[in-house]
Amino acid sequence: MPFRLLIVALIALLTIPLVACGEDENGPDPEIDELVLLVRPDNEAVAAAHHDHWHGSLPSLEVDGDHLSLGAQFNDANGDEIDIDYDVYELRARIAVEGDTYIEINNHGNHFHLVPGDEPGTTAIFVALYRNDGLIYETVSLPVNVVDDADNANQAPDMPDVHDLTLLDRADGETPFASTDGDSWNGELMPLEADGPHHSFGAIWLDGDGDELDIDYGHFVFHARFADGAPELLDIDSHGNHVHLIPGSDMGTTTLVFQLMFHGIAHFESPPIDIEILVAE
Repeated sequence: MPFRLLIVALIALLTIPLVACGEDENGPDPEIDELVLLVRPDNEAVAAAHHDHWHGSLPSLEVDGDHLSLGAQFNDANGDEIDIDYDVYELRARIAVEGDTYIEINNHGNHFHLVPGDEPGTTAIFVALYRNDGLIYETVSLPVNVVDDADNANQAPDMPDVHDLTLLDRADGETPFASTDGDSWNGELMPLEADGPHHSFGAIWLDGDGDELDIDYGHFVFHARFADGAPELLDIDSHGNHVHLIPGSDMGTTTLVFQLMFHGIAHFESPPIDIEILVAE
């Protein structure tokens, strides 16, 4: 074979595996349906994130005690485990409640450590998968308890799988009057009088089957906020399991979003709903 043809052939042979390797490294990211947290080193499954909720909970951490080391298993929509190449991807956790110092997080590529601080309290974390600092997947928030005595402590609360909300009129014996149905409402908010009395609302939280959920108001708060761009025509006063809407002196229509908050994080938000502020009769 002529020397020039030999060189060309060698270049072709060397190029083929390099191209294949490049395509593999730049291939599509995995389609993750579920993340399961595993307590290392025994890889005991303790909590699973599925779309917008968690099943299970983390063991409590003890003030100034040992760290908790967690790995993860990622599953696809069929429940099959996805093989994650941690030379390409990175498992990370971050504190969900800004400014919380109950724990520190140390990320180590294929696992992370939760390190308890020097005072008890409840915070929450997000768990995520990154590729080259680009976010591929992230869970909803998961609570973490730091306690004085982990052996006699309750676990962090399970995160309720809230699908819908029914509002209750507390001035009328907690009568239901408006409910969400996915991204819409059945019913409406009663108008308020400018400079008039407040209205007090309670809530029933429903799962995907329409069954009422038991909400731990030691960790969760019923709240409301103004929809983006809506005029702030009233004051919103949250009282744990109920909300007061207090009209101001201005008349008009504004739009509210009702929320179930977990330590400052919106665990559930309703679709927007209008409320009128009318002149007093």
